[in-house]
Amino acid sequence: MNLLLGIALFFLGFILAIIGGFWTLILAFMDHWGWGLACLFIPFAGLVFIIMKWSNQSVRRSFFLQLASLPLTGLGMLFGGLSAFNLISNSTIPLSEDDIFVEMPESEVSIDTEQELSPIQTPASSPTPEVAVSPSPPPPLSPTPNTTSSPTAKPDYTQYMRIGYAAFDQGDYQTALINFKRALNQRPGDSYATKAIENTEAIINRNR
Repeated sequence: MNLLLGIALFFLGFILAIIGGFWTLILAFMDHWGWGLACLFIPFAGLVFIIMKWSNQSVRRSFFLQLASLPLTGLGMLFGGLSAFNLISNSTIPLSEDDIFVEMPESEVSIDTEQELSPIQTPASSPTPEVAVSPSPPPPLSPTPNTTSSPTAKPDYTQYMRIGYAAFDQGDYQTALINFKRALNQRPGDSYATKAIENTEAIINRNR
């Protein structure tokens, strides 16, 4: 509404200014052709003509007509500018938090932050959502070492591994790590002891 009012006032003032200017130009030519040419080509000559011919009532009316166009044009520009500013402001829609943050599809979320790191998973085992309760699949703990896998295994290996498993189950990862390393010293290259050490160290590093 204000925009239409501003446009109407601006064009009304513009029309009044044109009418008043042409009226003054016609009066100048009617008075003398020199005044007419001067008002047509020389800046401010029309104002000089109005001052010089102020006693003429028609000249005064043409001047007041041009003068009345100024506030109308100014108001029209003011209303038009304010209306345009309001339209631009209303057309700008602020983004909500739901528009800014895009929720990731559930199918792409593959990490369970509540799941504790399993200390040992053999390469052939598949990941399960449950927390592992043992650092590694227990090796054969018979009194006689398996000569086919490690002919040089010593009897202390079994005891160190048992102590390591027990300490791990109680949450004493440092003690478990020490005994797993001792078992590895007794049986170098053993896959169970090596894997137990790696995963126990991973849990220790995570809990730091």
